[in-house]
Amino acid sequence: MELKDLFDQKIINFKMYIVCVNNNILTQNQLLDYYHTNGNFLDFKNCGNKTNLELVNFCEKSNEDKINISDILKNISDEQKLKVNNYIIERYKKLNNRSQNGLNKLLSKSINIDSFIRKGILEPQYEYLKIPFLGLKSSEEVKLYFLDIRNFIFTYVQNEKFNPIIK
Repeated sequence: MELKDLFDQKIINFKMYIVCVNNNILTQNQLLDYYHTNGNFLDFKNCGNKTNLELVNFCEKSNEDKINISDILKNISDEQKLKVNNYIIERYKKLNNRSQNGLNKLLSKSINIDSFIRKGILEPQYEYLKIPFLGLKSSEEVKLYFLDIRNFIFTYVQNEKFNPIIK
């Protein structure tokens, strides 16, 4: 979910929102991934102890409420899996050649949700820098690619039209 939406819904306050935006964190999943990696937000520009505590509390509460992506993917229909795979392919086509080649090597040219699940690459703790044949720039692009796919899956599943797949 976009942090702008969370701010508009008064789930996060203005200071939390501005600190995140100024540090290129625009979605809830990006915020949670940063928190899981770093444990706090004290390295953020203009983030003091109070805002750090508010962001940490928000992430802790989100973790309690967060649906596990593996559980979501186990319970989707073939039609929903097809839509997710189509999104994966469309986004894959927009990657640079080096990123595409690295993913092809990692996934044995099988770019789909089943391959992602087998490799565990949609999990927030996956280490994208360890993907063979990718440099720093391509690793960052691939990381953003997978974050985008995770965001798409969460958004897609949270859409009221598809709520029956959540058990």
